[in-house]
Amino acid sequence: MLRDLRTILNIVLVLVPICLLIGYLTTTEEEAGIVIHPTFLKDSSPRTQSERERTWREYEFESVSVIDSSQVRYPALMQVDNIGNICVLDWDVLRVKLFSPTATPLGMTGHSESGSSFANPTGLTVDRRNAIWVCDPRKGHVARFDAGGDLVQTIVPKFLVYKIAVIEDRMITLSATVKSTLIDIYDLSGNWLKSLGTFIENQQEYGMSLDGYIVGDDEGQGFIYGGRHVGILAGYDIDGKQRFIARTIDRWPLPEILVNGDRRQVLARDRIAISSMSISDDNLYLLRGIPSSSSEEGAGQVVDVHDKRNGEYLYSFTIPKTCEQAIFQSDRMYTRGDNGVTVWHVKSPDG
Repeated sequence: MLRDLRTILNIVLVLVPICLLIGYLTTTEEEAGIVIHPTFLKDSSPRTQSERERTWREYEFESVSVIDSSQVRYPALMQVDNIGNICVLDWDVLRVKLFSPTATPLGMTGHSESGSSFANPTGLTVDRRNAIWVCDPRKGHVARFDAGGDLVQTIVPKFLVYKIAVIEDRMITLSATVKSTLIDIYDLSGNWLKSLGTFIENQQEYGMSLDGYIVGDDEGQGFIYGGRHVGILAGYDIDGKQRFIARTIDRWPLPEILVNGDRRQVLARDRIAISSMSISDDNLYLLRGIPSSSSEEGAGQVVDVHDKRNGEYLYSFTIPKTCEQAIFQSDRMYTRGDNGVTVWHVKSPDG
């Protein structure tokens, strides 16, 4: 019981700083404030796709392996390398645990004789060489581990990093620093190359409305940003040249911001446009934050599929288990939820 209480306390302590960093600030008492609705800059306004209903496809899912709570107690982040090995950040011990596709433990990263290398890890990615990258804004650094889990590099970037993707010789980050740009590009030694991603007016003050995710695509030599609370997608090449900016099929607007003096708070935080993103082949998979309840659509959580090249919506399907993150690779789906990680075999009705 005492161990459980200590664990819960540790989780609370590591969650608080990132809430401060991305602007989700709350007050201890009611304060009078004003509500601001951020607006897109004219040249950054997302292209509105034609009005249309979702196009549904059906898939069959079979669970093939499970990493349960006895192996990972608090799965907070997940990535899959290019041979199907699974990296899971366990917040219980603040380490990244490695598993084979059949859920066999392979080892851990992020630990030294003095304790965990992490204080508040918020982003995890795996590059094409299967090296593991973890960003930790509380410690102010990005750590790179080799495929075996050994620490090989620690980078102190120019700006605090909240989310991370690695493509070829570039490290792409979402910034946890309050500034007028959202995205930063570095080389793999940590040298800052470029900042970009100014979408809204007064982004310095209201940038927390753009909280979201970033995924890299080695084949396309680029990366895509997706908004967590707003239905937009923005695609760039590896050097930061914008390829597209488009709305998701839900077309959710920017969330309103409650302003109390110097404090900023995102309203409707429970409205999740995108819960997670992943790329496989030419498709961008967006896990919606709200499970479907329509009998016509079927039970489960909705995944919307877009074309990674231009952001166009293609079709949707439901998955059999509500989760916080879903990664798609070929005929496999990996889901992360409170109870662990499940690996699924995915099959379409036509084979």
